[in-house]
Amino acid sequence: MNIDGPEQSTWLDNVGEDEPIALCEVLDRVLNKGAAVRGDIVLSVAGIDLVYLGFDLLLCSAEKAHAIGVLHD
Repeated sequence: MNIDGPEQSTWLDNVGEDEPIALCEVLDRVLNKGAAVRGDIVLSVAGIDLVYLGFDLLLCSAEKAHAIGVLHD
């Protein structure tokens, strides 16, 4: 249930459970719409934190990045 507003259908809702999805179709849709990932990784040995890696990742086409102002000339 979506508490932010009415539920919206996605392109995955139209795909049957037994129907395969081509990788190129998924990649095309991700590049056109964009996807954002934020995460933290901590490497530790014997309970001692050695390395912390925080990252923000944006996956989209260059055209989309220009349109939203992330990529500059």
